[in-house]
Amino acid sequence: MSLLIRDGRIVDITPSAAPLKALYPAATVVDLSSRLVLPGFVNAHYHGESFLLRPVTGRFPYTAWPSLMTLRQSIASLLDQEAPRQIAEMYALAGVAHLLGGTTCVGDFPLPYGAGGLAAALEGLGLSGIRHHVVLQNWEQIETARAWPEGGGGRLCSVALGREDEYTIYGFETRLRAAKDLQCPITAHLGEERSGVETLRRNFKHPPLAVLREYGVLKQGTQIIHGNHLAAGDLTVLRDTHGTVTLCPVSAAAKGTGYPLMARLSSHDVRMCVGTDWGSTDLLGEMKFLRRLAQMAPAVRPFAAIELLRMATINGAHALGMAGQTGSLEIGKRADVVTFSLEDFRIPALDPHSTVEELATVLVDHLDAAHVADVMVEGKFRVRSGAPVQGDAHSLRQRLRALQDQTIGAAPRTPDDGRGPADLPPLIPPHEGSYLSSHHDVEGRPATTRQHGANFEHPPSHQEDPPEKLPAPAKKIKKIFGEDDV
Repeated sequence: MSLLIRDGRIVDITPSAAPLKALYPAATVVDLSSRLVLPGFVNAHYHGESFLLRPVTGRFPYTAWPSLMTLRQSIASLLDQEAPRQIAEMYALAGVAHLLGGTTCVGDFPLPYGAGGLAAALEGLGLSGIRHHVVLQNWEQIETARAWPEGGGGRLCSVALGREDEYTIYGFETRLRAAKDLQCPITAHLGEERSGVETLRRNFKHPPLAVLREYGVLKQGTQIIHGNHLAAGDLTVLRDTHGTVTLCPVSAAAKGTGYPLMARLSSHDVRMCVGTDWGSTDLLGEMKFLRRLAQMAPAVRPFAAIELLRMATINGAHALGMAGQTGSLEIGKRADVVTFSLEDFRIPALDPHSTVEELATVLVDHLDAAHVADVMVEGKFRVRSGAPVQGDAHSLRQRLRALQDQTIGAAPRTPDDGRGPADLPPLIPPHEGSYLSSHHDVEGRPATTRQHGANFEHPPSHQEDPPEKLPAPAKKIKKIFGEDDV
C-alpha cells in the first residue's frame, strides 16, 4: 500500500506507489509495501503520571495505594509549582512509549495540576509528536483552556465530571456550562470500584447513568471511563444516549477492582473503546487480553478480532471527539498510521486478497508491540524500523531513570503498614466468585454474589431497571449539598 500525503492529510491511497509518483511528482508518497498497514491506535484513557510512578504502584493492589507514602510524596512533588520541567519530560517519554506500541493518539487524564503543570504536560506530549486529548480536572485547568485557540482547541479536550462521592446537582450544572463554553464533551470517570457506584446510588437513590441522563450530563459524545460496576440498566441508558464506554480490563485485573461489566456486555449493544489506564502503554496487549478473556471467564462473550481493532481505532477516536481527524485510513483524514513487520516466519502468511477480518486476526492473535515497524502522525514518521526518531532506546531509558530518581527518590516503596508483596492477592484470586466481581462491598463486608456461568455478580433485577424520571432530590440530599443547589 502507498499513501499520498499533503499537509499531513491522506490525499490518495493505492496498492502501488508508481501511479502516485507519476500523478503527484511534488507531493510526499509513502511506500508501505510488505507491511501490515493500519490506522494508528487510539488509547482512549491513560494517566500520564503512571509512566513515571509504575515502579511504586506496580506491586500493590489499588486498595493499598492510599497507604503508599512514596506515592503520595511523588504526586505532591509533581503538583508542586517547581516541577513543570519534570512534568514535561515525563509526558514526552510517555508519548514516545505510546508511539513505540503503535498508538498515535492518547486521551490523557492528568493530575489536578495548576496552569503551569497542565501547560508542561501538553508541552511534553507535543514534543513526543503524539496526537492527544486532555481531560480537564479542575477550574484552574478549565480557565486555562478558555484561552486556547477555538475555545477548547477543537475538541482536543473534555471536562471531567469529578469524583462520584462529590457529585452534586450544582456541580453537574457548572461542569455542563464549562463544557458548553469550551465546545467540548463531558468525561465521567465512573464505576471503577463498587464503592463509587454504591455511594452515588445512596446519595441520589437511583442508578448512576439514570442520574446523569436526568440531569443532562449523559448525551451524545459523553465518554464513560471504566464503568466496571455498572448494571445492565445503565448499559441500556448508555446505548440510548449514544455514549461510549472505555474498557481498561488489564488495569482492572491488576488493580483488583473487579469488572462484572464484562459479563453484562454480552446482551447490550453499546459503543466500546479501549484504554490502558495505568502504567502500560501497550494497547495491543489490551486487545489480546480481551480476545482471551472469554476462555478464562465463559460468561464474557467472545470478541472478534475486527471488533477489537475498531475499539482500538475509530471507536476510541469517537470517544475523544476526534473521529473526523483520526481512527481510520480515509482520504481527507490525518495520516496517522502504524505498520507491522511480517518478516517473522511464525506469523501466518498474508496475501493481497486477505480480508479485513483475516488481517485483524493476524494482528490480534500473532503480533505484538515488538513487531511495530513504522509509526506516522500527521504524515511525519515518529518511529522508523521499530526505533523512535527522537533518541535511541538507551538514552530514553537513562532519561526515565534520572526522572524517577528525581521524583520518586530512594524512599521505601512499601505501604505504611509494612505489608509486603508476599501478602498480596494473586491476579486471579483462587476463591469462587472473585474474578469478575470485587471482593468487598462499600462497608468492607464480603460481597454477596449469585453464580451464573462464570463467577460474576448480578445485582437484583429491580436495581438494574432505570426509572423513567427521577423524583425531586430527597431532603437528605438537600442537607448534603445545600438548599441552593437543588
